[in-house]
Amino acid sequence: MFDVKYGTAELDPVLSECEVAFERYVGETRFAPDATLPSNLSLAFFMPSFDEWGEGARWVRCDAVTAPFTGQETRGTTESLRGRAARDPRAPWRVCFNETSRPENLDEGRSEGSPFTSCDQPHNVEEIMRIRVADPKVDMAADDTSVITSYLTREFGPRCVDRAAAHLGLSRRATEQREDIELSVFAIDPAAWPTSSRARAVACRATTQEPTVGTLEGLGSRPLVRS
Repeated sequence: MFDVKYGTAELDPVLSECEVAFERYVGETRFAPDATLPSNLSLAFFMPSFDEWGEGARWVRCDAVTAPFTGQETRGTTESLRGRAARDPRAPWRVCFNETSRPENLDEGRSEGSPFTSCDQPHNVEEIMRIRVADPKVDMAADDTSVITSYLTREFGPRCVDRAAAHLGLSRRATEQREDIELSVFAIDPAAWPTSSRARAVACRATTQEPTVGTLEGLGSRPLVRS
């Protein structure tokens, strides 16, 4: 680390260590090495300025922070974030959003500027898993949206269905047969995929026919909780 140029990819191993430390600190749920449960608990990196780096400063600070949802202000807390995700997985930092107010660029498997909200507020979409994409087989900048959507569905759709089944507490078949919940896969921040390997991720989302309150976790075959 001490001999690398400012902001180069050689810092990735250090940042990866921060990610592991963050997950342990907040108690983040990890389903697989490349898959996590989305929340608004985020990891922030801090490092010396360009001038400080030139003067020999070599350090990276890793912070756990809470990110505001769309339309909400950042709020401070008097509690530590240590173990926060593990203490109450149904708490208001679970990620949902209102598809009815989504921008046009959310169509066709692309997700940018989503109107996110906490799952304890009325919503009709819940993110149930995010998957890091190590080696994408499409060009987000050049390929047609139909090609991208087909790739996402083929490559990640089965995993999303399996996760949804576990999330709901149903069999895979029973999950697919629920007519009031539709599963889909979206690329997160596709514009950054060509230049940043760390930005390449997809979201598995469950969309309900009617707005609901609370997460779908453990819902089973029961009716949706209407907002």
